[in-house]
Amino acid sequence: MIIRIHLFIIRWLERIMPIPKYQQTILPLLKLLSDGKRYTNQEIHENLSIHFKIYEEEKEITQTNETQSLFQKRLGWGKYFLERAGLIEVKNQETLITQLGRDLLKQNPEELNKEFLMSIPQFTTAVGKTKSMENQGLESIMANSFFEIRKKMEGKILETLRETSSYHFEKGIKEMLGKMGYKIGEVTSWGGDGGITGIIFDDELGINEVFLVVKRCNKIVPDKEINAFTDSIGEKELTKGIFITTSDFSKEQKKFVDSLYYKITLLNGEDLAGFMYDYGVGFKTLNSYDIKKLDKNYFSN
Repeated sequence: MIIRIHLFIIRWLERIMPIPKYQQTILPLLKLLSDGKRYTNQEIHENLSIHFKIYEEEKEITQTNETQSLFQKRLGWGKYFLERAGLIEVKNQETLITQLGRDLLKQNPEELNKEFLMSIPQFTTAVGKTKSMENQGLESIMANSFFEIRKKMEGKILETLRETSSYHFEKGIKEMLGKMGYKIGEVTSWGGDGGITGIIFDDELGINEVFLVVKRCNKIVPDKEINAFTDSIGEKELTKGIFITTSDFSKEQKKFVDSLYYKITLLNGEDLAGFMYDYGVGFKTLNSYDIKKLDKNYFSN
């Protein structure tokens, strides 16, 4: 029991958000496959668990009413996008890199995300409406449909967050942070202008303080807000901070916070909507479907 508590505290002290988002898995997954070997899903899971420093306890984290772990789910989406872009292929339940994937890695990309993949014609065709439904497998059809529904819902929740009352906006942020494992500490502006400023804790014992700023706006966050945010972290002698906005950050702002020794996480509107969807905040489940496949080992062993 003591060891588990010790590992839990170490994890929260090491990073603010241990489970990578699906777009963060795309490049590491492609690099893993660069050796030309065939990898099973289990091998991919084990290798990227090590890459992202995912502890055993974190591998078991699931979302409400789901059996698949959150990490497995996000790896699955990363794999899905790589396959649709023609950068990897799956044969006999094993995954390997394609020549297109090798050629892309030779360019030494710093990041691979959906926006980048949209520049690949094969990816645009695969996720678009140009490919007929008859040529797709059932799982591909459902995955495409799910992704389209998710993006629509994320757009709607983001629009709602920008327009709803301060009370409901703050209620949603508070519930989301709670489901992510944070504890609310001292909050200095929990109302009035739709903004939130305060201290939250990313550990159960309330030891590790994180400075939190949430701004509701429609344009790029002003530089003065970022400067005030980082200055406050230094004045409070903290080492971690989270800045959440319903809009976005400029490239210069991202580079600036990356250059600091503080551990700062910037969540833009797209990130916020994604987390709200993942943790079921402001949403309710309409229907759930189980997709089954034949277990050949059941009949052969």
